[in-house]
Amino acid sequence: MHGDWGIEEDIYLATLRLGTDILWHEMVRDFDRRFGYATAKDMESRYNKNLKPGKNVHLDQKGVSDVIDDYRHYGPKPSPSPFEAEVIAKALSILAEYPNRRLCSEPPQPLLLTTHPAKHQSLLKDTSHGLSATKISIPCRIGGQ
Repeated sequence: MHGDWGIEEDIYLATLRLGTDILWHEMVRDFDRRFGYATAKDMESRYNKNLKPGKNVHLDQKGVSDVIDDYRHYGPKPSPSPFEAEVIAKALSILAEYPNRRLCSEPPQPLLLTTHPAKHQSLLKDTSHGLSATKISIPCRIGGQ
């Protein structure tokens, strides 16, 4: 059984749960290597009781998962708080270790309401974007819920 949970452990759990398709039992080995012993049940319980993103959370009450969830849905904030910047930097560092397990590997395609080829290409140029290394996940699939 795991003892006290720290911010590093919370960021790790929330990042993998919200940003990858890794299951609890798969996290155990890497978690143990980083932080010490915890079971899949310990990690799942910690996430479900303390780390799930909230709805309509006031700005000064956002936790680790709220910051990560906002980032994965809306992208980087122009002026993140020091707490938000730290959480996102650490989350991105963790995700860099799991490039093939991230929720989305391609950006979502824009909904095109025309079949005219010239307009289609024009719209793609205006709305498409490459997958950024600074994104936790592209908001095309919600995971970990």
